[in-house]
Amino acid sequence: MKKQSSETAKSAESDDIRTTFLIPDDVHVTRPLADDLLHLLHEHDAPATLDSITQEHISALNDAILRSTLSSEMDGVAVLQISPTVALKKDAHFDISHLSTLDHIRQHAPSLPIPRTFGVLFDQTRKVQYTFMTFFPGRLLESHWMHLPDAQKKSVHNQLEAIFQKLRSIPPPALDNGRVLSGSGMPARIKDFRRWQRIAEEQILNEKAFNDFITWGDAKCEEWRKMVRSFMREDHACVMTHGDLHPRNIVVQLVPRSEDDSCHDDLTEKNVKVLAIINWHMSGWYPEYWEFVKALHTIGIRRDPTQDWWQYLPPCIGTWPTEYALDEMIDRWQWAMDP
Repeated sequence: MKKQSSETAKSAESDDIRTTFLIPDDVHVTRPLADDLLHLLHEHDAPATLDSITQEHISALNDAILRSTLSSEMDGVAVLQISPTVALKKDAHFDISHLSTLDHIRQHAPSLPIPRTFGVLFDQTRKVQYTFMTFFPGRLLESHWMHLPDAQKKSVHNQLEAIFQKLRSIPPPALDNGRVLSGSGMPARIKDFRRWQRIAEEQILNEKAFNDFITWGDAKCEEWRKMVRSFMREDHACVMTHGDLHPRNIVVQLVPRSEDDSCHDDLTEKNVKVLAIINWHMSGWYPEYWEFVKALHTIGIRRDPTQDWWQYLPPCIGTWPTEYALDEMIDRWQWAMDP
């Protein structure tokens, strides 16, 4: 028997992934279907959004899924490109509470390069969500980072600075009493991800309550918690925060500087253009140091190609060594506890 060629194997793998994305008949709409997605459904004369879905719509979407290509796959979550402008993510653990935050960002800063959501379907039986969002025709910065010379990294740094200056200037929603509502979603909730994700059960309206939330622990950790808690400030400003500013969440495109540069792969002859910041699941209004701390949270100490990421973070988010050290201490004891 002849060995299967790599091209054939890749095609078979892609076919298998596409098949797992097929939408069942009993899904319902949890976020209205809009714009680019309606064109896939041949609803050119439809209203601006659709709040329900028919069998004809599901059939049209499944046809698009079977023609799609695999865009990315990470940690068991795949993303398909189902049209030139639409991507589809299927996830059993996908949290859409942040979408209201993205709506708020887009309302106040429409030029920011963030994904739009064209609709969310939910399969109640299998507890799976299908999220249709903007497709960005680039690659993740993480895949290029270790090969980029310093000049290109500085270019990314400068582009992120412009983006995050706008982002952090966005005003948060305020309560009737004038206090700032922290976190994201409706109702707004604080999130913290370490060994697992925790979501505050109640609204958190000040940094004292925020500090109490992130320093939770059982009685065995009480003295440790008291020590760390005594070092923590309660007067940071509350600002709009992405919450996971890592090269894996930045889509970029390598653009030739001239027509002569388009025929070779020399990175020094290309510009790196930031197309989008993606994966806003941990976004919301958080203390001003939170962006810096969480941008470095998953950077490995050894053999991590993004170890120098800290040098190229946008200056407007600040550098917070004390807060970073305290957060590392919090992380240390959270990992020491059983879930």
